[in-house]
Amino acid sequence: MTLQRRPAHLRIETVQDAKTDTYSEDVLAVLCGEQNAHVLVADGAWQRIQTTRHLQPLLDRYGNETTPGRYAALVTRDTTLMHAVQHPSSPLREALLAANHQLRAQLATVWGALSTGAVLEREPDLTPLRDDPRLLRLILPVCVATLARIDLIGQTLDFAHCGDTALYVYYRDGRVEQLTDDQMQQHDERALERALQLQKEQGAANLIDTLFDERVTAVNREHGIYHNYEDAFGKPDTTVGVGTINGLPQLAAYIQEGRWSLDGVDAVLICSDGFSLPAPFRENRADTTTRLERMRARIEQNGLAGYIQELRTVERADETRDRYPRFGLHDDATAVYVRFDAT
Repeated sequence: MTLQRRPAHLRIETVQDAKTDTYSEDVLAVLCGEQNAHVLVADGAWQRIQTTRHLQPLLDRYGNETTPGRYAALVTRDTTLMHAVQHPSSPLREALLAANHQLRAQLATVWGALSTGAVLEREPDLTPLRDDPRLLRLILPVCVATLARIDLIGQTLDFAHCGDTALYVYYRDGRVEQLTDDQMQQHDERALERALQLQKEQGAANLIDTLFDERVTAVNREHGIYHNYEDAFGKPDTTVGVGTINGLPQLAAYIQEGRWSLDGVDAVLICSDGFSLPAPFRENRADTTTRLERMRARIEQNGLAGYIQELRTVERADETRDRYPRFGLHDDATAVYVRFDAT
């Protein structure tokens, strides 16, 4: 969703491409004023343990095909846009926390409270939650997000981020810097490592032959416990935790934020993880730099839509997931590209 009123010296391009014919779980928003431009990309994540009918009326507010992940992303979009209108200069972490609070309030209308006990009272069949109350995270609607504010007067970029969406800065001298951390990467790699191990043990011809083995999907599913993680003593742990908008207050410990000078900057890209060119397993830093520079060159040459076409071609050519280990052939791909005119 884009609200028009762009300053003349900004050029903003957006793209959304779903991985399937169903709704994308990515959302974007752009809000431009005289002094500030706000940009959001949010990416809904899958529900690790499915709930029953209790949650459905809430999801249906955005349409009868809305997934829990898309619902969280849409709540985040609507809340952060409203926060930007009402508080255009406030710290951006407050906007993400406001979205998280709003999601919590809405989920409380379903279960009475956002706690394991309250959920089990309404849905006693969710027996895994009895083993560890922290597994509540596996049933919650959840998304990750990157929110940026471009100060057109002060020539600065502020951002707040949680999860594995990304913010890139493109310099006029050709450098590319990623300002946000991929908080989910270590967990994704652990699940893929299990699939690669099974491939070797079984002598499977391709990685896709083991990606959906229950021993792999179980690892991937259980990683949901790291969303706004708290350890056995109820404390956040930023070495393993992943910031997500899922209604739990631990998000406050996992928001990454910063301010960046736009001096020498040619453009800014905010995107979901599915927009990036795929990478080999545990890619080294030099190869990452090369890949991000290649990604920039393709965007500048062909625009976002042309880049997406090339991305899909690269992914289809690796259908067996051997060159670029990953779970899905495609992912939802969403991006906002903000270019600064030289004039």
